[in-house]
Amino acid sequence: MHQQDPFGDEHFGAWFMYAPGSGVYFQLGQTIDFQEHNDAFSHFGAWGNEVLSKEAAAQNYDSIQFLAHIDHVNYQCDNYNTNGGLRYMGLEIVATRLVGTYSCGTKDGAPSEIRAGWHASRPCSCSNKLQYLNCQVNASHSNSSAVHNVVMV
Repeated sequence: MHQQDPFGDEHFGAWFMYAPGSGVYFQLGQTIDFQEHNDAFSHFGAWGNEVLSKEAAAQNYDSIQFLAHIDHVNYQCDNYNTNGGLRYMGLEIVATRLVGTYSCGTKDGAPSEIRAGWHASRPCSCSNKLQYLNCQVNASHSNSSAVHNVVMV
């Protein structure tokens, strides 16, 4: 899931939350993972979301995955907010080459890295007029080849 940049810090990079069952996929490409944001900031010598995306893309990473990010604002089901939820989000992903100010990741709609349908078998037709990443899929489209190295977002 991706929401059109609500914080003003996604002019470089688009931030996604793992959303199983959404039917929308992002092809990770060359990826690297960290437990928390500060681990990535240290690794890339960057501070701030946009600089992090720029630095990672400059080192040929298409995405960054955060495996144990604690975020009391974006993840309202954590134990800080619920006294019994989970400690951190399941998975947060940054598409380093996309632009999060657009709900689709680019000004022209969804790029080829964003797919839809069963096992990412269909292109995503996305409208930036909506607040969240969205894929309208043509039911008659018969591309049955699944794409690998993707994660639901």
